Amino acid sequence: MFAVGAVSGSAITGTLLGLLGGLTGIRGGITAIAILAGAGVLFLAADVGIAGLKTPTLRRQTNSTWWRSRGSSSATVLWGIDLGLGFTTIRVGSLYWLAALAVFLKGSPSSGATIMIFYGVGVAAHVFVGVFLLDRNDRHPRPNIRALALSHLMRSLLVAALAIWTVYLAVRIAD
Repeated sequence: MFAVGAVSGSAITGTLLGLLGGLTGIRGGITAIAILAGAGVLFLAADVGIAGLKTPTLRRQTNSTWWRSRGSSSATVLWGIDLGLGFTTIRVGSLYWLAALAVFLKGSPSSGATIMIFYGVGVAAHVFVGVFLLDRNDRHPRPNIRALALSHLMRSLLVAALAIWTVYLAVRIAD
């Protein structure tokens, strides 16, 4: 149910970003490439912490009381939707913002939904890995502590992915 919510939330975001971007009249081209490339450089600088820049984020997490107030099924779907929307919760890297900007600059609701659905699938896959595949042996630190220990490695991987995505999306958005 979480995956359904995450994919639904991300599809909604992609569709809306595509619609809003279509109103700008940019719809790809050299202007979009220039904007995306400039944003990619700024996002990379923010993710690395150059000049005091920080990854854009809200300091908000999903509502932990939904489990008690709405029940497990509803809470699971709502958490998926909330995380799938992408912009409503904490971002530790700028990769999401680059993808959202590319969707906006492309100006296509259907392309936007498709691109952001992949984001939703990624969110669901991360939760699957965290919930089902992390070793929960009592002899080891709790899974959330072990996951935090990987944050420096993950940040480095996100920066590398952001650089690759910047180039890829700039090429694709020109279509």
